[in-house]
Amino acid sequence: TCSNPLAIISIENFNPLYTYIIQPNVNVTLNVVNGEITAPSGNYTIYATNGICNSISSQFVIDEQPATPGVPMIGSIQQPSCSSEYGQFSILNFNDQLVYSIIPNVGVSISDMGVVTAPAGIYQVFALNSVGCQSSVIEVVLNPQPSIPESIELTQPSLPTCAHPYGVLQVINFNNDYDYIISPSTGVTLDLLGNITAPPGSYTIYAS
Repeated sequence: TCSNPLAIISIENFNPLYTYIIQPNVNVTLNVVNGEITAPSGNYTIYATNGICNSISSQFVIDEQPATPGVPMIGSIQQPSCSSEYGQFSILNFNDQLVYSIIPNVGVSISDMGVVTAPAGIYQVFALNSVGCQSSVIEVVLNPQPSIPESIELTQPSLPTCAHPYGVLQVINFNNDYDYIISPSTGVTLDLLGNITAPPGSYTIYAS
């Protein structure tokens, strides 16, 4: 089997009064109570003897142990982004003769080239072959989608005056955890309370 390199075969007409000769006999055992033979893959010959006469020989074949798939090798992980709730990762040693299980599988897809697309979560990935042998499991983590900052709310600007060449306005929903990008930025200042001071002009502002 996938997990055991030895097979079991029974002698249907087993007689504990006989001695059974099995060739080759490397790693071969015979249960002298029930006649069960345990042996690795190979071609075997067996006969019984009562010490005087030998039976006709019989042959049996034990197949090779099924190969266990290699553990999936995960390439670079593309995490969910501001614009997409899905991340991606590639199975570098992808083999289209194997079946790949990804648990949990809600919202998960895998391409013919082994590229997995999935929402945020912790995933267990393993491969199965046609006889049911399973590879070791590897874990992949996709982070939650980053939150998008809310739209910026601004006060009405206090316009430049004869005595002061700058206008002043405030970001009402200012958040110290965000970076605020103001363009153009020449002569523009933004303090820790969200107050913007700027010379005359048209500006664009967004939070990141």
